[in-house]
Amino acid sequence: MRRANALVLSLALGIAAVAGTVAATRTAALGARASDSQIEQRTARLDRFETALDKAARDRPPALPALRAAAQAPSPAPPRVVYVRPAPVPALSSLREAEHDHEDDDRGEQADD
Repeated sequence: MRRANALVLSLALGIAAVAGTVAATRTAALGARASDSQIEQRTARLDRFETALDKAARDRPPALPALRAAAQAPSPAPPRVVYVRPAPVPALSSLREAEHDHEDDDRGEQADD
């Protein structure tokens, strides 16, 4: 690894470590400032929400309506896809023939083969 790449990588990791430390410190400070009454209120809200989720999980949803007759009929066969190959590209028999076709003779005219 080149030194410049190693330097950029180490700087990026250092910045990420500093940002993570600051975030963890702020989070811990927020937890320390919360009062017991706030924690109890939030816990009570979470308990009510958990009870509602448990009740919703126990309740069964209503039965689905029956399908209509048109929806039960078999669908028509999909259209048939036909692949048509493109015409072949003409190829030169050799590269040397192509080179000689464009060479000029001494008089500046096209050489005849």
